[in-house]
This record gives sequence, C-alpha cells and structure tokens, in this order.
Amino acid sequence: MLHRLARPLLVLGSVAIALGLREYHVAQRGPVEGFWQFVAFGLLTALVAIAVGLPYAQGTWVAAAATAALTCALADGITSIWLVFFPNSLPRFVLVASVVAFIPWYVVCWWLADRGHQRSRKAMRVLAIADVDELATLRADAERGFPTDELAYSLIGTIEVDRADAAELDRFVLDEEVTLIVLGSSAQLADEVLAAVEQHHRHGVRVRTMEQFYEQWLGKLPLSNLARSALLTDVSTIHAQGFASTKRMVDVVFATLGLLPLALATPFVFIGNLFGNRGPLLYNQPRVGLNGQVFKIHKFRTMLPAAEGEVSKWTAEDDPRITRFGAVLRRTHLDELPQMLDVLRGTLSLVGPRPEQPHYVEQLEKALPYYASRHVVKPGITGWAQVKFRYSASELDAREKLQHDLYYIRHQSLVLDLKIIKRTITQVLFAGGR
Repeated sequence: MLHRLARPLLVLGSVAIALGLREYHVAQRGPVEGFWQFVAFGLLTALVAIAVGLPYAQGTWVAAAATAALTCALADGITSIWLVFFPNSLPRFVLVASVVAFIPWYVVCWWLADRGHQRSRKAMRVLAIADVDELATLRADAERGFPTDELAYSLIGTIEVDRADAAELDRFVLDEEVTLIVLGSSAQLADEVLAAVEQHHRHGVRVRTMEQFYEQWLGKLPLSNLARSALLTDVSTIHAQGFASTKRMVDVVFATLGLLPLALATPFVFIGNLFGNRGPLLYNQPRVGLNGQVFKIHKFRTMLPAAEGEVSKWTAEDDPRITRFGAVLRRTHLDELPQMLDVLRGTLSLVGPRPEQPHYVEQLEKALPYYASRHVVKPGITGWAQVKFRYSASELDAREKLQHDLYYIRHQSLVLDLKIIKRTITQVLFAGGR
C-alpha cells in the first residue's frame, strides 16, 4: 500500500523540506522574507524528480541516489538562473542545504516504491510465435548481456508460425507458465493462431505484437520494422508545436551550466596534454547533422596527432591510436566537454542520435535502409542508443544503434531526454559506460 503513496510522499516531503530549510535559516541566520517561494522551490524539485523517473526508477539504491543528486543539480540550476533576475527571492544557502536534505528523502521514496513493485516487475515468461527470421533476431536479442532491458523478461520458448497449432500452444503455455505471448507479423495474420492465443488472453496471459514487445521491453524498434517505422513516425521537433523551442531552451540552460566544468577542466587537460598527448589541445571533425548538413564537432584531442585525419576504420575502445592520456579523457568523458560550445552554437543538442562522419554516413546509408531518417532530428552529445548499447565499432553495431535511434525519434520528449541524461550520468559515474 505504501508504494502507492511514494509519489505523493515525494511531493509533500519536498515542500516540507523546503519549509524546514526556511525555518532552519531563520533560527541560524535570522529572518527571511517570503513563504511561497520556498513552497515553489520544493514543488519545482519534486517535479524535476518525477521527470527524471523518481520514485519509480529501476536499479539499485546507488542509482537512485545518483538520480536524486541529478534532481538536485537540475533544480538548483534552474533556481540559480531565476536568482540572476530575482536575487533576493530565495537565500542561496537553501540551494546548498537542499542537496543534503533532498537526496536521503528521495532514496527513501524510491525504496518504498521499489519494495511495493517487486512483484509487479517480476520477469515475464515470454513465448514468441513468428516466422524464422523474426525468431532468430529475437533469440539473438534475448541472448545479449547488453543493452539492459527496459522491463524484465525471460524468453522461455519460440514457435514457428507454420508449426503452431492450438494443442501445442495450450500445452506449452500451461507447462511453462507463460505470462506473455509475442506475435510476429505473420502470426498476426494466422486466424488459427489468433483464436488459440485469444483463449489464453481471456485467462490473464498478456499478448503483444513483436513491435510492441520490442518497444516496451527492449526500448528499440525491431529490424523488420525499420523501414515502416522510419516513415510512420511523428517527430516532436517538427510536428509538435512548441517542442523545438522548448528543447532548444533546455539545451541552452544545460550547455550554459556545462561551461563551468569545461572551464575547470581545461587547465588540467592542458597540463596533461603537454606531457601525455603532445599536440593540439582541441580537434574538430566534420559530422553529419540535422537534415544531412555537415558541421564541425569539437573535442579535447585523445588520439595521436597523425591519427586524427585517419578515416579508414571505426574507432574501437582499445584503439592503438588513442594516447594514454587520451584514454583517461575518454574514460572520464572529459573529452566531450567542448561540445557544450557546439550546443550553444545550435549545431548539436544535448540529447539526440550521435552524429557520424560523412564517409561513414555514406557507407551506412547504402547498407542500412532509411539510415538517413536519423537526420530528421538534431544530433546529440548523448542519446538513447548510447545509454542502451555499447561503443559502436562496426556496421553491425550501427544497425543495432539505428533501432534505438528510431525509437528515440518516435518517442522524443523532454521526459525521455531527462531520462537519457540521468542514465548517462549514472553510467559515467558508476558503470564506466561510454
């Protein structure tokens, strides 16, 4: 029962904490004007927490604490911008003290939600009915250790649609305690299969199409639907009125905040570059962006100077062209910080499909149908494919990432952007992800 109260408790607790900080300020530092601005600050922090996935975020308490820390950083950043225009509306002491108070409370709310939803999140026992190619792809995806699934499941069996009959289906569902049946495109057209599945649906077994299963449980679009999905997707930055300007505003806010770590990191990177890289501090490289336009992306250099112009092969995680200091920059993601300037210039977004070099784009557009659909949105520093999949080092990996990029294009929203930012920070801090 308490897990249902997790979100209301998060909101009420946020307001109570904000008002508690007001009283603490009065007791320790003297009277403070205003009351409702503290309520507004508490509500703002709660709304940001909900936007990034709390209190129902999946993962460990460490991930929940990281999400809570991200919440405080975002809320404090927004409030800091507000204080530039209204400097006396809220004591700056509150911004610092709120981090200490909000993070433990949000972890407690996450624990309540997680404890109550452990049963509902129990892994689905999946039976798939489809043609040979769809089943082969699904089995390959089920065997992957990475990316992490959006929802827990176990693929306990597959049946080719040509061999599916009611008796075999009934036996399998009952013997294996199937809780979810996934239907491929051909199975959706087989009347006998649908009639048999409908009987189990009446008794509580869930049913999803292959595309629905991929979207809800894997967070990507299946290979068989790439072309169709690319054509039948509304793009928020194009078709949703006002979304593009709102996303741009968020980009500018985050990029402006990102200038501080860029300024702090630059002297240390400069010194490290003198001894460990021996060459130019920065490098720029052409990438393909929105609507296929080529732009220059900027990073701290991580490769040998002579290797920067090489475009003949994919960059691997253990690429011999990467210097020792460059490897440190890549592991810590400090090499990405100059891209904040690209975000401010408007050639790059904070979240979006990762831009590729023109010669790779030309190669992939020939190999992958509708690969160019990635360019209907502005590319990003991080993206759904980056938090869902490993480092891209081959054409096969690019095909896998395309499925995630098209998922992002279809579901593009500010909430999803915040979710990606949160996952990116969590991976960088706790998983060493790239």
